Amino acid sequence: MKPILIAALLGLTIVPTLQAQTLKKQRDWPASIKVPDAALKEQYEYDPAAGAISAKLLSTTQTFKGNAVLRQYSNGAPAGGSAGWADHLYAYHGFAAISSGSGMRTRVVKFQSSGAWPAKSFKVYSEVVADSGLNIRVLTQCELLASFPAAQALDPKLPGKIHKFDCKTQTLSEGVVDGMQFDKNAETYPGISYYSDYLDVVIDGRSGVDTPLQQQLEFLDASGQRQTISFTGDGASLP
Repeated sequence: MKPILIAALLGLTIVPTLQAQTLKKQRDWPASIKVPDAALKEQYEYDPAAGAISAKLLSTTQTFKGNAVLRQYSNGAPAGGSAGWADHLYAYHGFAAISSGSGMRTRVVKFQSSGAWPAKSFKVYSEVVADSGLNIRVLTQCELLASFPAAQALDPKLPGKIHKFDCKTQTLSEGVVDGMQFDKNAETYPGISYYSDYLDVVIDGRSGVDTPLQQQLEFLDASGQRQTISFTGDGASLP
């Protein structure tokens, strides 16, 4: 076990408790999503940085070895698609997922960034409790590497810019599962994330593992026209 990692995960305090009475409501919690924690609902609705997915995004499809995962959106919230998808609400520009379905619930999300978004660096921390008894803590730290026009880097139909982040995700899990004690288990996962500021979500990533992943995005362009773009995922189509 790495003591520095444990200290970072257990001791991280990123944002203070929100005072809803002094903040303006930014967005509504989607009625279709269960509320895993009242404080998280308040945080999502009032935190200006919570960054819900753009209403322009209609769907994403990821296909791996013939198996497709469809995610449909309405006003930035899950609206259908593959099984289990509607149990996750993305926040903080797609870098944090709030789980509220059977089997897993998010109880804490904290976010810190340097400067205006898209920030030069940021951290997002979450705590998830599984019905199995496992407690999972996740810390993702990202640094901005480059920004480029989406029309040139990916597809002429996609407005805005794509921002390339170098990210490191650290997880710490522990708990009792089926009567068996699981000691603290720490893992670190490096990777690259590609974020679209037009769609306000991560649209691709690079894990360092060669995977024949195909991506498809369906969205509304600046004139309100429905557009679809397809590309090879895992960073193969992006610089």
